[in-house]
Amino acid sequence: MLAINYPDRQFAHRTASIVAPRDLHPLLSIEALGSTIDAALHRFRTLFSPIRRLPNEIISIIFLLVETEIRLAPGEATLRPRFLRDLLSVSRSWRSIAQSTPGLWTRVSIPRPSFVRVCLENSVRAPLDIVYTAREGARPGQVGTSLGLVSAHLDRWKTCRLERVQDGELIKYLSAPAPILEVLHIECTSQGRADTVTGSSSSFDRLFDGQTPRLRELTLKQTFVPLTHPIYSGLTKLRLSHIVFTKSESIQLLLRALAASPLLEELHLENLQFLFSSAEAQAHDVSASRAELPHLVLVNVNQAHAQWALAHLLAHIVPSPAVRLVMSATLNDGSDDMRSVLPEWSPSPSATSNLAHVRELGLHSNRMNSRFVLIGEPSRSTPSFHIKLQAQKLAGRIIPHLGHVFPMRHLESVIFSSFDLSTSALADVTDFLARHPHIREISLYDCDAKFIELLTVTPERRMCPLLQKLSIERCHTSDAGLRRLVESRTGLERGGDIESLKHLRIPYWSTFADSTISALRERLTVEECRVSMIKLGGAGI
Repeated sequence: MLAINYPDRQFAHRTASIVAPRDLHPLLSIEALGSTIDAALHRFRTLFSPIRRLPNEIISIIFLLVETEIRLAPGEATLRPRFLRDLLSVSRSWRSIAQSTPGLWTRVSIPRPSFVRVCLENSVRAPLDIVYTAREGARPGQVGTSLGLVSAHLDRWKTCRLERVQDGELIKYLSAPAPILEVLHIECTSQGRADTVTGSSSSFDRLFDGQTPRLRELTLKQTFVPLTHPIYSGLTKLRLSHIVFTKSESIQLLLRALAASPLLEELHLENLQFLFSSAEAQAHDVSASRAELPHLVLVNVNQAHAQWALAHLLAHIVPSPAVRLVMSATLNDGSDDMRSVLPEWSPSPSATSNLAHVRELGLHSNRMNSRFVLIGEPSRSTPSFHIKLQAQKLAGRIIPHLGHVFPMRHLESVIFSSFDLSTSALADVTDFLARHPHIREISLYDCDAKFIELLTVTPERRMCPLLQKLSIERCHTSDAGLRRLVESRTGLERGGDIESLKHLRIPYWSTFADSTISALRERLTVEECRVSMIKLGGAGI
């Protein structure tokens, strides 16, 4: 039965003692009684608030909705305890409702021991969300008291997020089983090096006594849990970040750890380092190890420095056919190129297999030639792959390998963005286009006018014979150069070795003369667009 507040009864109870003074004249006594009642009405006016007529269960739901919004707000660590404290201070009724609503108290913020105790008491037996981020300059051991309190309830932990903590401070509290833990995020402070933790030994050998049967999402940053630990089993999302591997068998063990989670959907590898050579790794028969992950749809690699081991890992992961590869890496100065981060193409399934099937490719460079982005199917809201590489004089280290590292036999559309064609870059782009003769559409955005010359058909140069659609935006080309290109690609005989260009797209605000556009319209369809025509999938470049 719903519990309902009855303001009339409460008002009657609180005003029962209100009587008129006896020593006054009857008329004065009545006036005094009226004044007293008016004062009482003003004092007890909250008893007549409409919220007093709501069932306690509805008020409890409202509390939970507000608390959920606060969890998502910036500054939640400060706002939420204040909200709960204020909630307990409004009235005895609200205090009772709040204390009997376990869901309000399941998010336990460490290291406030007093708040932890209140949460543990009021949450009764509900599953807990454990949260702690050490503040700058936090003293060692500061979190110990609160962790000691919540570790007695490990059987209730549902999620756990611990950031910037010391591994030695943690492990003694995380040695019992966590039977309902679903999400675990641990970020430790490095003991020796600023941004890495060595993956050759670990204090987490007995983490949760190896018993986390419901764990599905695992993030380890600057935290090394042995790759043979059962915690890697049954995951759907894994993130490994800022870990140095020193043992030559680490690649083989990592592949086995991944294979222990056949339902894995997302894999994130960030700034991993492998301090051994490929020859040392091959001694462990790494090539025979493969991780079959048929549900893996996202592989995200973010490396400050190129690592040969990552290319090897990508070659030995067998994901879903619909896998999406997102990569960001800085190539080392010298001989590093695309082969340093991507494996050579093979007919065997791997994390990079989709690169070979791409039909639409976006290529973005910057004017300093220090950043290069490759985007697969850029017209989609979610591109099939997004690879960002950084180094000096980069284009010459990337373009020559396009079509070799991963052949694109089905490539039909290419976007060139922010390209300056030096003599060497021009030769590389010419070679790239010559090796992909099936291209039917090219888009040029903020590119060198030499692209127009390159695409102009001459007896010596017959690039992209199937080209039918061309988009030009913010390219510094002359009216005469554009007319020469269109004239060389239109009015051609049917059945010849070059198809006629049929469609030209230019911005509505272009500087081409009206006479030029009119002359072009006599040869092909000219579309003047009022919005930017060239899109790179919304993927940040």
